[in-house]
Amino acid sequence: MKSFLLIICICICTGAFAQSKAGGAGGIGREELNSLKLSNEQKKSIEALMKEEQILHKINMEKLNKILTEEQKKKLAEWIKKKAQEDSTPNSKNHTHD
Repeated sequence: MKSFLLIICICICTGAFAQSKAGGAGGIGREELNSLKLSNEQKKSIEALMKEEQILHKINMEKLNKILTEEQKKKLAEWIKKKAQEDSTPNSKNHTHD
């Protein structure tokens, strides 16, 4: 059960990090969205989805914080910090510009 919760936690936090880093939904950044030449209606719909995702993420993180122990929260924070550092390195294996 603990492994399952950790996997859920990592998935939630990884998605959150991708959103905050790229500024978009699921790791899609503003630059990528702009390159799609979206209509104004599409842009409004995507912005609404992104806002909804932020709200849902916040709610889920609050729930997750109630489940995890202080030690687990600390370990998770360390993992997220390490992941952020790896992803911010231009030559990291996780960094792509397709």
